[in-house]
Parts: sequence; structure tokens; C-alpha cells
Amino acid sequence: MSNEEVPLLSGVGGGVGKSKCSFKGLSLFFASLCVIDLFGVFPIVALPRAIVDCGWLGLPLAFTVFTLQIYTALLLGRSWVMAEMIEPSIVEKSRYPYAALAELTFNTRMRKFVTFLLDITIFGGGVPNLLVASQNLQILGLKISNFEWDVSYCYWMLLLGVALCPAMWLGSPKDMKWLAASSVCIVVTVGALTWYLLLHEPLPPGALPPVLPEVSWQSLAIAYGILAFQFDIHPMILTVQVDMEKKNKLGHAILAGFLVSGGLSIVTCIIIYLRFGTSINYNILPGLQPHILLYVNAFLVTLQICLSMVVGGTALFQDVEDKLGVPRDFNWKRCVVRSSILMTAVLIGEAVPRFDLVMGLLGGALTGPLMFILPPIIHYRLRSILWRKQLIARIDRYEADGARLREELLRKTTLPPQQLSYAPNAFGLVTNDMSTGKEPIPTGPASGSFSSETSSSLGSLPQPYLPPSELLDPPLAPRSLIQHLVGLVSTEVDESVSQLGCCELAMTFVIVGAGITATVVATYYALVGNIAYATFSPPCIVSVNEASRAIFDELVT
Repeated sequence: MSNEEVPLLSGVGGGVGKSKCSFKGLSLFFASLCVIDLFGVFPIVALPRAIVDCGWLGLPLAFTVFTLQIYTALLLGRSWVMAEMIEPSIVEKSRYPYAALAELTFNTRMRKFVTFLLDITIFGGGVPNLLVASQNLQILGLKISNFEWDVSYCYWMLLLGVALCPAMWLGSPKDMKWLAASSVCIVVTVGALTWYLLLHEPLPPGALPPVLPEVSWQSLAIAYGILAFQFDIHPMILTVQVDMEKKNKLGHAILAGFLVSGGLSIVTCIIIYLRFGTSINYNILPGLQPHILLYVNAFLVTLQICLSMVVGGTALFQDVEDKLGVPRDFNWKRCVVRSSILMTAVLIGEAVPRFDLVMGLLGGALTGPLMFILPPIIHYRLRSILWRKQLIARIDRYEADGARLREELLRKTTLPPQQLSYAPNAFGLVTNDMSTGKEPIPTGPASGSFSSETSSSLGSLPQPYLPPSELLDPPLAPRSLIQHLVGLVSTEVDESVSQLGCCELAMTFVIVGAGITATVVATYYALVGNIAYATFSPPCIVSVNEASRAIFDELVT
């Protein structure tokens, strides 16, 4: 295989960037399952404490981020539909849909930048996955053995990395919709078990109602980063859309996914608000009392995380292999490359102090551009390109109609061609009484020489199609309230698009500006938090005993 890099829009479609839901004919139901599977169990077991730390602003922050994520994901879906209208070959030739959109909208450099962000996001997402899965295994060992069998999560992380290597060596998963369905069942089961355990967790005698903490910029920034990380579907949502039977239904799948996963997370947050406050851990499971359902829940969480790592890392692996010229058939080079990437993620996991701070850093620094900055800009540029393309097509049609009408006049009238004069408008069309819909009447010195036969024949000539004013503003059919609400979550694009209105343009600038600001602020506070936390709770690479002790203290306090 050649190492030469081929532009996405001129390459041959392949399996890179495909998720476990990557197959043709994906129904709305299974597309919704894919979205829920992309969210996984983290919104249930690792998000609530970050929301609680924001005090009374926690839930409003979550709803705001959810709304913006749904909106920008819809913009991305509509952008893909417009891209197909502008460049139909993008469906067959794109290997990474998001990067292909960037190349079509901007240039090859932007495609490379987006690909880099996607690869780093996928790679970085494996670090908190390893941390949570390994910590759950330490928790299971401690609680099942009554705190006698204490194997540090630092060692569990190494064992997990080695155990996952053979599964990572496999190729791209094919037609795995039932795996997605099983994963969603695990997510829902984890949510139900977590609620039961939280509601039946005994409170200390004389415990007072929880007091909400004071709102701080740092807590808001970290919570935003974790929210952005855990509900970031933008890198893979286009893959789901490409394989859907009805691509305009992507918005319904996105809304269903957020209703299910966001609902599970919000209910968990409310329970913790009312019963525990800030006394709950960032990983909910360690602080709960030993119970058979807790062991089952921790095992299911670990299983779902491992499945997500195996399948979700495929896009990164295959991109790196293509760049290194590794053949796509199973070979020792694939094993070496994938094992090296996985063990690098393990090494980084050993070097970071806490998984929630990692999620905050990744969510703030990486997902902001992919989620809040690029989708509005891509949508704006593609919509402008499509509007200009359709405008040119309408102008060409009018010019053709005008030429045909003139030929009809020349053929049916007895006047010499040189004695016919017209008043063409800016588009080269006949304008005599065009706004009233009347036939253009030829004028000239001999205009009075029309015969009655010729005059009657002019009445049968075709009428002009549309007034020129409608070239710029195509008429929109009236829509009912229900149709308008359904249209809000639809990714369907009208055949005649218009330029962005003032409100849409203002919203684009606001979202992009807010995305840039949130990215900078969240990245800064996440870095400060990581440095501060590492000073009194060192990571595994510094001290295995101290890092493991932090998990033990969470269990006994």
C-alpha cells in the first residue's frame, strides 16, 4: 500500500471511521440505539458530582449544553445533506465524513486539522475509560473480600491493557447493530441499578439535608468540559447518518438519544442533589455500601466501557495504519501498531491523577472545536455555497426560457428579426409587463404590421415562469405548528435554500464566540485542577501506594 496521502474527496470509500452501527439501511430505531451507545454509562456514574459541584447552576448548565449539542449536531447533519447536493460523490469517496465536510468547505489543511482533532479525541477518550474500568475492578476486589484483597487500580490498568490487546487486533466490526442494542440494554440496566442503590443507601445518623456548594468559575468550567466530553457525538454522528435509510431522520435519533441518556443522567443528579450533595464521589460506585447489586453494576459498567474501547478505537487504529502503510489484512504490523497505541493510553492513564479532571481537560480543549465552533461555520459556508449554486441554476433556467420565448416569437411572427426589440433585465430576460404576467410584446417601426393571425398565435405562447424577484427569495409553503416543531429536529434541506437570516447569523456568531470562550476557560481551569490535585494525590506513575490509597479512602469515608 502506498504511503501517499489521498484527498478524501478523491479517494475510495472504505471502512475507516465506522462505528459498530456502520452498515447500510440503518433504521431510525437502531440509529437511536447507536446514539445512546455512543454516550455509554459515563453520564450515569461519572457526571453527577461535577453537576452538583456547580450548585444551583448545575442543572441549568446541563440543559444549556444539551441544547447546544443537539443544535450543532443537527447543523452537522444538515451540512452533510447539503454536501451531497453540492458534491454527490462525497458519499462514495469520503472515509471520514466530518473531515470530508471540512475539506469540501475549506481545504485540505482543514481536513488534516479535523482528522487530527478526531484522532486525539478518540485516543484521549480511552484514558478515562481505562481509569474508571480499573478502579471498578479494585473496588470489586475490596468489597467482595471485605477489604482484604487490595490490588491497586494501577496494576489493574496494566492488566486491562494487556487483556484488551487481542480484541484490538481484530478488523473493523461489521454489521454489529445487535451489539449496539446489547450495549444500550447495559446502559439502561446500569441506570436502574444505580438509582436503586442510591435510594437505598443508608445515610449517617443525624445527617442534615445536603447544602449546595457555592458557584465558582472553576466548577462551571470543569463541569462544562465533562459534559462536552461525555455527550460528544459529533465525531461519529455523521457515520450514523451516512448509513441511515432516511438521512433526514437523524435529528430524531439525536433527540431520542439525548432524551434517554440525558434523562438517565439528570435523574441520577436529582437523587444525589436531594440525598447526598457533595458527599458523593466523582465515581459514584466506590462510596456505596457493599451489595450484590453493586457488584453486578460495577461489572456491567466495566464491561460496557471495555466494549466501547474495542469498537470506538477502530477509527483511530485504521487511520494510523493507513498513514504508516500497514496492510488492511491481519498481520503482525497491525498487532504492533494497535498494541503500541493502547499501551501509550495505559501509560498516560498511569500518569494522570484523576479521571474526571482528564475528561474536563479533553472536553474543554478538544471537543469544543468539534462541537461548538466548526459545525456552525461549516453549515454557514455550505449553505452559502448551495444558495449560490441554486441561484446560478435558476438564472440559467430563466435565460434559457427567455431564449426559447424569443425563438417562438421569431417563428410565429411575420416581422423581420432585426425589427424586434426587447428590454432585457439584469438576467437577460424580456421585461415587458413581466411583473404582471403578460406576454412580452415586440416593438419596432413595423409593429403595427402584425396580422390578426399572428396576433392570435401570440396568445398561445408560453408565459414566463416566475417574476425575477423570486430568484433571490423562493416562496416557502405555509407550515403548521406541528410541521414547524418537527422541522426543528429534521436534517432535511429544502430544494431551494435561502441565505441565513439575521437571527440565524447572529446565533452562529454567538455559538462560535461562546465555544471559543468556553474552550479557553475550561482548558485553563482543567490544567489548574490537574496540577493542584496531583500535589496531594499523586498518580500511579509517581506512587502506586498513594494513588491506590486514594481509592481506599473513598470506600471507607
